[in-house]
Amino acid sequence: MLRTRSYSMSGCLGGRTNEVQNTVPRFSSIPLPTALFVFIDEDEDSIDDAHFLTWPEPDDRWVNLPAGRHGQTGVLSFADGHAERWKWKCAKQFKKKQSYWKRAENPADLADWRP
Repeated sequence: MLRTRSYSMSGCLGGRTNEVQNTVPRFSSIPLPTALFVFIDEDEDSIDDAHFLTWPEPDDRWVNLPAGRHGQTGVLSFADGHAERWKWKCAKQFKKKQSYWKRAENPADLADWRP
């Protein structure tokens, strides 16, 4: 399937306030801009609404998954303007759109999920 995009914005930025994630209404509200990602390369089976979300702790579910198309790596941009290439410790894959609520599968996946 052809896709027109693969990057999504963090649900913390302009996210739906009726969800459980913490949202920031303006840049000055970001406590640590170097640690809050803005854009992330999203897995093709996870693309649905340009909004990337994981539930906050103590929950351990991925709602959307990061892409690992390039050797289990992805690029994230951060609120302070820098970008980083991240290598995921665990492969990310939904079971063919079975569910958008996927618990972290093992300690490596949980380490990727945690901020």
